[in-house]
Amino acid sequence: MYKLQIHKDAEKALNKAQKRIRGKAFMCIVHLRDNGTLNSPFSIAPLQGDFKKYKYYEAKIDKDYRIFFRIEGDILYIRSAGTHNTLGTG
Repeated sequence: MYKLQIHKDAEKALNKAQKRIRGKAFMCIVHLRDNGTLNSPFSIAPLQGDFKKYKYYEAKIDKDYRIFFRIEGDILYIRSAGTHNTLGTG
């Protein structure tokens, strides 16, 4: 069980998302908080480039929606959420 910290930008992006995506994102965040990355129902991959240095991961919520997070100690940090275009990943 991890403590959860969500960045303000990620919180705003999740609030603006469609209801079905928001529901899936909530399921993903709850799973990450309770179980970490083990047996996740969503595809999780480490990020490359600038984010690799800080060991960020990408959870693929929907075909075009992503959440960036990292786990440090007993804290789960949600850094960003959004589509490919807004996050600059594709």
